[in-house]
Amino acid sequence: MTSVLKAHLQLLGKDRNELAQTEPVFDADGKARIVDLMLSQRLPTSTDEERKHLVIELKRPSQPINEDVINQIKKYAKAVALDDRFKNSSVEWDFLAVSNSFTRDAELEAKQTGKPRGLVLEIDEPKIRVWAKTWGQIIDESQGRLTFFKRGLEYEANDVHALEYLKGISDEYLSDEVRQKISEMAAQ
Repeated sequence: MTSVLKAHLQLLGKDRNELAQTEPVFDADGKARIVDLMLSQRLPTSTDEERKHLVIELKRPSQPINEDVINQIKKYAKAVALDDRFKNSSVEWDFLAVSNSFTRDAELEAKQTGKPRGLVLEIDEPKIRVWAKTWGQIIDESQGRLTFFKRGLEYEANDVHALEYLKGISDEYLSDEVRQKISEMAAQ
């Protein structure tokens, strides 16, 4: 978690001296934790200061996501939530535990009413979400997003579609030439 803090601070523009003097990060049990992977993304906004961090705990295929794994990833999230050095309102955190399967107890926790599948903890300040998912779930969700975008990209822009769109716009914004084209199209 100390490496995560250093990466976070570096992305926020802290200088090397501050990073070198960073004290270790411990979880609620007082243990130093090691994460498998951290990815960051700057979100395109007017200030360019909003970021998302994704911390991933990868489990070997034979290790199902069980209550211990969920508690482990929750401890990472709580370490971030409770450490003032991580506080920054323009940063969202997602923690994800991934394996091939769930135990029955852990699967119940990942299927809570009113929450997206896999969400096991959500904290408002700082904005933190903790997820537990199988590789199969991640692939299925990705294929769903891919299909959605592929359908959207199949749109063919042409004069007919453009004029149909313009029909829905108030006449006051349309030129006489465009009104004439729409009338011609309607007559056909």
